[in-house]
Amino acid sequence: MKQTLKLTFTVLLISLIFYNCKNESKKIDEPKTETEIKKLYVKDNNIHIVYENDKQKQITFNGSDEEPFFYNDKQQIIFTRNVPEKTPYGEYQRKKLMIVSIDDLSERTITEKKPYKDGIDNSNEIFRIGNPTLSIDQESIYFTVEKWVTSDELVKVNIETGHWDELFGANSFEYIRNGSYKGQFLVTKSEIRDKGRAAYYMIVNEQDVVTKEFENESSAKEFLKIINNQH
Repeated sequence: MKQTLKLTFTVLLISLIFYNCKNESKKIDEPKTETEIKKLYVKDNNIHIVYENDKQKQITFNGSDEEPFFYNDKQQIIFTRNVPEKTPYGEYQRKKLMIVSIDDLSERTITEKKPYKDGIDNSNEIFRIGNPTLSIDQESIYFTVEKWVTSDELVKVNIETGHWDELFGANSFEYIRNGSYKGQFLVTKSEIRDKGRAAYYMIVNEQDVVTKEFENESSAKEFLKIINNQH
C-alpha cells in the first residue's frame, strides 16, 4: 500500500514538473504582445499602426484622414480629417481635428470650427490646419489656420475642451522642444518694414515677444537644425 502511494506521488510530481517546464518554455517562445507599438502610417487616407511583432491594425476607416501623431502614451492618435461639403454653388472640403482610441477605435472631435469668422471668406469653418503639433505638456495642439488675407494665425487648442487661444499672426512655425528656446516658436511672419511687405524669420514666445531674429530663411533653418540635435 505504501509503495503504491509513493509511486503515485512520484508520478504526480514528475507530471507537475513537466507541466511547469512546458509552460515556462511557451512563455519564452511567445511573440511580443500587441501593446508594443512601433509606428503609425497613412494608407488610402486611413490610419494604420504597426506593432513590434510586425502585426498591423487599421485604426480609421473614413478614407479622408491625414497627419496623425501619437497621444496619451500611444493609447490614442490625434489626426486631421477632411470633410467634403456640397452647396448649390459647388463642392469644397473643410477640416476638423480628431482623436481616436487605439483600443476600441472610438473617435471624438477636438475642434471643427474657428471661434471667429476669418477675413478671407467670412467663414468660421477650418480650411487649413498647418503643422499640427502637440505641446510639451501634452494638453494642447498648436497649428496655423486662416485668419487674414495677408497672414494665417498660430493658435493653441486644448485637447480635452476644444478651447482656442489665438496667439499671433504667422504663416508657418516650428515648435522648439530643446535648448534655451524650449517652448517657443520659430515662425515666418509677413510684415511691412522699410523694404515693404516681406517674409521675416524669428523666434517668439506665446506672448508674441521676439527673442531672436534671423537674416533669412536659410539661417533660420540652420539654427533649427542645430537646436533639434540638442538633448
